[in-house]
Amino acid sequence: MKLKQAILAIMGRDALKAAVDKLEIEDVDRRSVEEMQARLSRTRRATAEFLIEWLGESEVKYVCELLEIDSKGRRIALIASLLQAQSITEPKNLDRTEVAQESEPVR
Repeated sequence: MKLKQAILAIMGRDALKAAVDKLEIEDVDRRSVEEMQARLSRTRRATAEFLIEWLGESEVKYVCELLEIDSKGRRIALIASLLQAQSITEPKNLDRTEVAQESEPVR
């Protein structure tokens, strides 16, 4: 399970609603947890870094358990380890100029 999906699965209705409001997402039924989760899942601005701030310490620990990361410690340290684990497992986003530069032979 990816970090963003794990966070969305844990978030409660009030946290989802607050995130939707903060991102000013329109055309979503704020009464439906599933609809808010689906919309935030598709929204690029709703990054794992953004969403994890809406979780409390016990919820962050549960996300750690879901992703099989050590869940001992305080909230800030756990968030740092989750984000570090995410950056290790996900490939770096390269734009086309970076890809073109990497494929050019070095002289």
